[in-house]
Amino acid sequence: MVRSAGGQRPFDNAAMLLKELCGRRIGDELVRQICRAEAGRIAARRADRPTPAETEVPPAGAEVPTEFQVDAAEVNAFTGRRDMKIGVFARRLCGSPAFPDQRDQRSAPKPTKRRAFAAIEGIDL
Repeated sequence: MVRSAGGQRPFDNAAMLLKELCGRRIGDELVRQICRAEAGRIAARRADRPTPAETEVPPAGAEVPTEFQVDAAEVNAFTGRRDMKIGVFARRLCGSPAFPDQRDQRSAPKPTKRRAFAAIEGIDL
């Protein structure tokens, strides 16, 4: 638990989390020491995993999983200011593969399917 908490949070936050979860106080310096002692083993396990570039990429033209995009805006209504919430589910075909530094140089294929919805609701303050 110490390794997991210390690997995901700053050591002082990890120590507070461990106190909440286990009911025992452990100092942030001890969390740091334990994580440092385990760092070599963690790095060795990570070295065995494929990098994102080595993972299997679907071929161009294959359908990708459903995307979901959401946004909200304040609008004026007869009853006062309200929230307008907008959501879109979309599916599209895969484009050609690109490295992260090339993403701004290409455009994604247009969606082949879309389902949009919107609702106006009260603003909770």
